[in-house]
Amino acid sequence: MPNQDCSFCSYRSSIGWGEQGLSDNPNRKIETAKALELIDEFAELGVRAVQFTGGGEPSVHPDFEEIVSHALDRGLQVGLITNATRLLSTRTLERLAWVRVSLDAGNRRTYEATRKSKLWDKVIANIGTLVHVKGPTIGGNFVTTRENYREVVQFCILAKTLGLSYVKIAANLTTQGLSYYDGVLDEIMVLRRVGLLMETSPSLTCSRAALKICV
Repeated sequence: MPNQDCSFCSYRSSIGWGEQGLSDNPNRKIETAKALELIDEFAELGVRAVQFTGGGEPSVHPDFEEIVSHALDRGLQVGLITNATRLLSTRTLERLAWVRVSLDAGNRRTYEATRKSKLWDKVIANIGTLVHVKGPTIGGNFVTTRENYREVVQFCILAKTLGLSYVKIAANLTTQGLSYYDGVLDEIMVLRRVGLLMETSPSLTCSRAALKICV
């Protein structure tokens, strides 16, 4: 179930993969009993890890804490991709393997325009909480669109400032494929290289270990 309205959502965008239109934000979720059943099946089959993610925000499920705790209790490693508008309890967070926060912007203005959300301050504060949780590796996520690509470096600087351990710079998955980036791909690759060079730049301060950038 989504609790924001991201313009690049692969499930709802007019150039995405879902059947829903961009303006449609359906309230759909897997039933708790079915989720617990699936986790039991994963464990019995020898699955070692599970990732909770969208399309939508997994933490808005009314029984999300119970579902995650059940996966952990069954011995699965758990990773979470979240927009960090909501947080699990510290007790549960400490048991996770990793958490990756989707920001997709380098500043408040782009964040609010992209996600139709006024929760920038809350999300930044929640990231501050996450990086002090003992246990999981905390990273950031940036889906590269034609509207935000010039903020790749700014996003990486923000990630360092916040104390994130790594970032993932991801492509926008659309039915247009690589042609979606026609005319801007070369600039995106240059910005990516600048981001990689940040790792050893003495002019930037890091509150944690050197930032790793993945594609």
